Amino acid sequence: MKYAVTPELATLLKTLRAQSGVSAKDLAKHEGKSPSYISKLENASLKTVQKETLTSILTYISGGGDFFEEVLPNAYRTLQAFMEPYRLAAQVWLFDYDAVDRQVNVPEDMSLELKRCLDELGITAGELADRINANIDSGLGRNFPANQFAAIDYEGKPRLTYRGQVSFEEVEQLVGGKMQQVGYMFLSNVVFNLIRWELFPQQESKLPPEDAVAVLNNAAAFMDRWEIHSLIGYIHLMGSPNFVAYQTQLISQENDIPARIADTLSQMVKIESIAAIKQLNEFNNTLEWDPAFALKLMGIPFSELNGLSHKNKAKLLDDIQRLVDSYDSLPEMQRKFDEY
Repeated sequence: MKYAVTPELATLLKTLRAQSGVSAKDLAKHEGKSPSYISKLENASLKTVQKETLTSILTYISGGGDFFEEVLPNAYRTLQAFMEPYRLAAQVWLFDYDAVDRQVNVPEDMSLELKRCLDELGITAGELADRINANIDSGLGRNFPANQFAAIDYEGKPRLTYRGQVSFEEVEQLVGGKMQQVGYMFLSNVVFNLIRWELFPQQESKLPPEDAVAVLNNAAAFMDRWEIHSLIGYIHLMGSPNFVAYQTQLISQENDIPARIADTLSQMVKIESIAAIKQLNEFNNTLEWDPAFALKLMGIPFSELNGLSHKNKAKLLDDIQRLVDSYDSLPEMQRKFDEY
């Protein structure tokens, strides 16, 4: 596979190489290319670059590390620093790496929920695969390359297109819980078409824009509920003004969070004890999901934990240490998703 060498990609490669202190000569030697090839690539004089070559170059000038957890996120953040937002859609290489190649974890309960959706709609995995492969809403025919992005010109600006192609066996394995990791776009296609079938079961032609937006919003909410995101969407969210403002507000709060939570739960117990227990369980799950918040919540002097025995204080420390150890053992990208 080859990717178009956009001006942004060329600048990115030159920037990353300069930041890492790798000379053009050393890079050329590492790739088995001539120095003039590297020069043309970094000046966007080349029209295309082989995917394998681009992957190798990005990894080398980024100092190594896992490509999808370290190299690609770093490249995207660097790209954001100088790229015009409307040019994002021209970076086909980035979307292919992120949404097609990068694998996401599929929780077992998510597979079960997808299977329940299939059963409730009365359709089979084969019928869903056929619907996905029809690409009704994209309108792309079989002559268009499958499972890869392409940029087309739309009113003077690049616009991404994508034709999904899946097999019955892949869908069957997914809903059967036999695929723990899949490409983001594959999973997104399954979710989109399931929700489309649920909301508009009789619609066999392209959806009107307002209906398509409704399906997209529901599909995004479903993926978000299972904490599954594209790298591009995730980093965009992390840098959004609303998210930054929320984090700033949380960090700047006085440490009365434990007292307010305890007071809320106490009030709930008086009204409905079962509901309070459910909320407490959910709260406990949240602490395990986000150790950083757990540490902030527990960030009060032990001397203020009146009535708590030494044994329980020791257990509390052990619990916190267990969370910290678990967090430290996660890959860097998984940590970022957990923080989000």
